[in-house]
Amino acid sequence: MDMTARREAINLIIGALMLVAAAMIVTEAQEHAQHSPSVSVGEHYDAGSVEAALPGN
Repeated sequence: MDMTARREAINLIIGALMLVAAAMIVTEAQEHAQHSPSVSVGEHYDAGSVEAALPGN
């Protein structure tokens, strides 16, 4: 196996790992978005009600 083929194989493996990591991040973000309250544009809440809705309060 020459150096060019080895380098290409390493690049493909690294690319595959990056793709898997990106897919995992997207999955986590989607799960997080499903479990967090959403506020649509145009809705206005006073600061007290927003702070009370935050986790840990």
